[in-house]
Amino acid sequence: MPSEIRKHLTREHGSTDWFIIDLRRSIFKELAILESGRSTETFETATYTFFTNSKSREIWPNTNSPQKFDQISCAYCKEPHFSSECTKYTDHNDRMKIVKEDRLCFNCLRRHRVVDCKSKSNCKKCDRRHHTSLCSKEHDKETLSASSTYTVITHNAEAADTILFIFKL
Repeated sequence: MPSEIRKHLTREHGSTDWFIIDLRRSIFKELAILESGRSTETFETATYTFFTNSKSREIWPNTNSPQKFDQISCAYCKEPHFSSECTKYTDHNDRMKIVKEDRLCFNCLRRHRVVDCKSKSNCKKCDRRHHTSLCSKEHDKETLSASSTYTVITHNAEAADTILFIFKL
């Protein structure tokens, strides 16, 4: 992260611990401020050529037009907030329906198939390959019940009695 942004974030928040959502909001706020300050600046396109008669190729994208940072947009209601914070569509089935109808990636909620997704992120609740906002309550229960196993321990006492203990992990 550029040092200028880190300075602004420290001034704004101080040295207290950050919640990830607060950090994300602050970063996007700083990016919007930087974007508005750069809207009138123009830059020359960096190019290079080979020593032969080849055409020049751009190294950087054209920066003569103002660069726009991706605005936050909920995949479900299209409002300016993170999809995991959507209060309009809170039901798991409603969210799944929107993802299927709009043909969005189940992992990052962008317009491609999940098998083509380059995102390395997994669900923050269960660490499986879907967006955190798509993690269902039923899925959480399945994960818990699947990991709950019974362990049987037998113990021979000196009196030759067998005692059976069953623990739920």
